[in-house]
Amino acid sequence: MNEDIIAQKKVLRRLMRERKAQLTPEAKQAEADRVFSSIEKMEAFQQAEHILLYYSLPDELPTHIILERWHKMKKVYLPRVKGDDLEIVAYTGELDDNNDFHIGEPVGPVVDFIPELIIVPAVALDADCHRMGRGRGYYDRLLSASHSFLIGVALDCQLVPSVPCEAHDQTLNAIVTASQMSIATTEREPMKSLITPDTKVSDVVLSDPSTVTVLNRFGIKLGVGDKSVEKICKEHDINPAFFTTILNTFVHKDYFPDRILDGFSGTDIVDYLSKTNAYYEHYQLPNIERHFQLLISKSAPQNNNLELMLKFFHEVKQELLNRIVHDREKMFPDVLSRINNENKSSTTPCLEATDNSDSIEDKIDDLISMMVIHLQGDYDTNLGLAVLIAIVSLKKDITQNNRIRNRIMRPLHEALSAQRE
Repeated sequence: MNEDIIAQKKVLRRLMRERKAQLTPEAKQAEADRVFSSIEKMEAFQQAEHILLYYSLPDELPTHIILERWHKMKKVYLPRVKGDDLEIVAYTGELDDNNDFHIGEPVGPVVDFIPELIIVPAVALDADCHRMGRGRGYYDRLLSASHSFLIGVALDCQLVPSVPCEAHDQTLNAIVTASQMSIATTEREPMKSLITPDTKVSDVVLSDPSTVTVLNRFGIKLGVGDKSVEKICKEHDINPAFFTTILNTFVHKDYFPDRILDGFSGTDIVDYLSKTNAYYEHYQLPNIERHFQLLISKSAPQNNNLELMLKFFHEVKQELLNRIVHDREKMFPDVLSRINNENKSSTTPCLEATDNSDSIEDKIDDLISMMVIHLQGDYDTNLGLAVLIAIVSLKKDITQNNRIRNRIMRPLHEALSAQRE
């Protein structure tokens, strides 16, 4: 079956080459003008701050003119081939075609995020938002790792009744040609705008107030004005690459940072997680217990199971404290010794073997359910609400910081371990 699809694609690519060869450059540009005019009217375009475009080849829908136009309106990025993958680089007006494909590629450093809107070139498209590329899989690999809004673009002659698809082929959110626009009936969930050095810190906090705890761990207080991430980082002597990586991982459940060892020092993540643990140990856990004890003291003793819930909270608390102790005494020192290239033979278990993050999250969920469903008897309503809100806040913070542990600390530990082998 897969061989049949491959054969169908081969025939379709040949047909598309024949059709495109009949169009003049002027006709292609006229279609491109209509395509990009339609895209500019789309909500996905109007809301996007960052757009990944492509620098067109002679047989593709032309983008050279719209690239310069959008470069004045948005933050525009272009792909750059590296091995079997595409890197994403900000477009600054400079291009280099000294590569195997003689494609104009951007010059500059690779960014560590995927823009929220991607304009995807295609060899063929259909109205169900299926796409066929050139067969190398560059875009399919990139798109599979994103939750961006994907718009496939092509010439009218490249629109076909049905594109043959394999399991790895990525469905788009929309396709646009000069004469047709189609939106997928089942949409990919778009990712929120990612935080960059140009983002205002106030916008980050207003969008997700829980990020205040992250700012606190970096020594940043409220009253940030309209300062950008870059300016705040400069004022507080913070590595902006690390700061944006932490914020994006904290905020976006589908964000996976790249190049962990290249963007910042491993001591940064150890310091951040140490402060996070201190926040749990010295503030959040004691705060919940204090409110719990006060709630019990002001509640009627009969028909009330608050004591049982407090006992269960103590179990959760102890499990979290055990992880904190393991971090402080074993995990963090091991990571730091590897960073410093100390020739100590470590017997510290890997993070997977010792991290009980899922268990802690599940137990906090159970505690929340117990309070919502099974709380009985007379009790102080305001104190009960205060306890519940504090537990929910702890759960959210742990969930978001577990992403940082799993997506930054764990890869860092694995990479450092591999370097020692």
